[in-house]
Parts: sequence; C-alpha cells; structure tokens
Amino acid sequence: MYFTGNDYPITELCIGQENYFLANYNNNTTLSEQRISYYCSNDTDAEAEEIEAPVYKKTCGVGNIYDPQGTYETPSEAREPGRKMLKEHSSNNNFTVKWEISLQEQIGPTHVKLSSYYHGSIGITIFVKREIIWFCSIVEYEHINFRAVQAPSRTKGSVLITFQLFGTLMCFICSHFVAGEGNINSRVENYKATIQNLKLPKKLNSKNANRTPGTDGTDNFDIVFWFGDLNFLVTKERDKIERKVNHLRHQRTNNYEEIVNYDELNQVIAEDKAFRDFLEGRITFEPTYKYDVETDNYDTSHKIRIPSYCDRILFKSRQKGSVSCYHYNAVKEIKLSDHRPVFGLFEVTIRPGVDKVPLSYGEFDRQIYAAGYQRRQMFRAHDVGFDLKKSNCSIQ
Repeated sequence: MYFTGNDYPITELCIGQENYFLANYNNNTTLSEQRISYYCSNDTDAEAEEIEAPVYKKTCGVGNIYDPQGTYETPSEAREPGRKMLKEHSSNNNFTVKWEISLQEQIGPTHVKLSSYYHGSIGITIFVKREIIWFCSIVEYEHINFRAVQAPSRTKGSVLITFQLFGTLMCFICSHFVAGEGNINSRVENYKATIQNLKLPKKLNSKNANRTPGTDGTDNFDIVFWFGDLNFLVTKERDKIERKVNHLRHQRTNNYEEIVNYDELNQVIAEDKAFRDFLEGRITFEPTYKYDVETDNYDTSHKIRIPSYCDRILFKSRQKGSVSCYHYNAVKEIKLSDHRPVFGLFEVTIRPGVDKVPLSYGEFDRQIYAAGYQRRQMFRAHDVGFDLKKSNCSIQ
C-alpha cells in the first residue's frame, strides 16, 4: 500500500507481503518511474462527492479492476474511459486531483487509491495494493486546527486518517506545526492539541475503549505514523552546522549525530514533553530545511535561517517490535522547494482479521486510477516507442 501526505509533503506507504513505505515529498515532485503492467478499469459509472469548504473530501463508488484477459475487444476501447477522465481532470485546476493522478501514474496499476482527505494545504492520500483492497475497513477522517480563529489559508494543523487492515487499526497523521525560532513550546502545544482533540475512531473499534477526554488519542490505535513539517529546529550556531555539513559532504559520510544532538524534537522527546512512545529511524542525512530553491545552498535570504530537520516521520505501535524502520533518508536531488523530501521504508506486522469490522467492500477511486493509467500509457508510448494500437513495444 502507498500512502501520501501533503503539506504539501506527500507520504506513501506499501503493505501486504511487501514492506511499508512511507515518504514525505514537497509539492510538484513525482515518484520515480516504475515498470508498467497492462491493466485498466472498466467503464462502469462511479460517483464522486466533493466538499470544498472548509474541508476537501473525496470518496468514490465501488469499481472493478480486471485482468486484461478480455473485458475489452480492442486496446482503444480499453483506453477510452481513462482518456475521457484524463480530459475531465486536465480541465480541473484543483491541485489535489492533479497530484493524485500523478501519483497513480507513477505508482502504476498494482495499487489503487483507497481514500484521501485534505484540510487547506495539509492532506493525506492512501493507495493500497489491489489484492488487499477487499480487506480494508471503511476509512474515517478528522482534522484539527491550531488557531482559535479559522485562517483562510488553513496552513497550520493536523489531518488524520484511520482504517483497519485485517486486524490492525492504523492511524496516519500529517501535521504542520508553528514555525519560527523560540517557538518550541508552541510546537509542543500543537502536538498536545492533536492528541487531546483526536476523536477517531468513530465507527471502528478503539484499542483504548476506556480513554478519558483530554488524554492521548494515539493510544486508540495499533499503529500510528506521524509525519510532516513539524518545524522543530536545530539549536546550534549556523556557521558550525554548515561547516559540519560541508565536511561530511566532502568525506561522503553520514555521521550527523553531532547536529542531531542539538535537535529540538529529540530534546522534547527526551524530556517527555511530546511524542511519548514514538520512535524515529536514525537520521543519516543533511538538515532538510531551509535551502535556496534549486540549489544545495542553505538560506541566503535576510533571515539566514539555521539548517534544521523540520521534516520528520515518527511511528508508534501498541505491540513492541511490530514496526521496524529499514531505511530513512532525504532526497537531495529534488530541489523544487526550500525543503528536501524525506522518505522511509518500514516493515509492519499485521494482526489476523477479526469479525464485525465495517469493510469498504473494495471501494476505490476509479477516476484517479483510469486517468493515471492513461497518462502512464501515453508517456510510455512517447518515451520508449510503445505502439498503442498494437499494445506492445515497437523497439527491437
């Protein structure tokens, strides 16, 4: 399963026989191209509902993904639904739709979009492997504001999605905390506001049925992934950080502990002020913020911000050892933002299924699937000489 969360970082996830893959990307970035398999969806009608204010929420009716063993007589017939939906989506300026089509195009036809939820500039999208779509429960959503008065841009807050896969209740939280030097206590308050106001799950069964109001809501789940632009800074002189980074670049080593020791997030965790019981993979990469766009240079504006690890992925599990982080890194090659995307690879132990769970019955977003599939076909035809009429490669 892939899951993507935006601030716009995006975050992704792989489940099933495969490992979990969790990642943060900044807006306008794409995943690496993957090999294509020739699947497409049928053209049965699907319903879509959009609620624009104050929350963008999109769900879609049940659709089928079929093996290309003969539902359509010709490749052209098979491509028509995707071509139509791509045209419809191309005229829509909503960033989230374009973003999700790009994700579907890059991930490929092995996964489908289970659901997405956005609040302002913060959001999460979840893709699941086709084989496990039938074992996913209904999806529940929630957002939490950090400002007493609703700001028009809605850039600070948390977005949460929960669903159950087999017997494991999972929660994904994407947050954008308060920025700025000297605001560490405000960031801790953002964390507390999220865990205390979290009301999920609602229809699904909580793992902490005796929870009292105002306590840690993340205890309601088997597994929690918390990620986003948490804005915790490094409290060390900028010139010393830059010298250390340049030295490690030259030596081509990844021993960043000397910088991480001054990280605010590690500080509040050690003091038990925030993220109790949460873990993080070892940081072996440069501070991810703040860069001059399209360069490897840290901030040269008049603010001269201190390089810091603002973009993080943390995880928590009820059963010790059920989540393992195999890889945690940043993508230095993506320079479209003043942040560097962060990604992680995780292996998660899934509990056996249980009865009386409200299932989603294979519900997924057919429109995103078809449009992404069509774009994948079009670009492959352009890049490698793929003959759409023959449905095979023309390169000899």
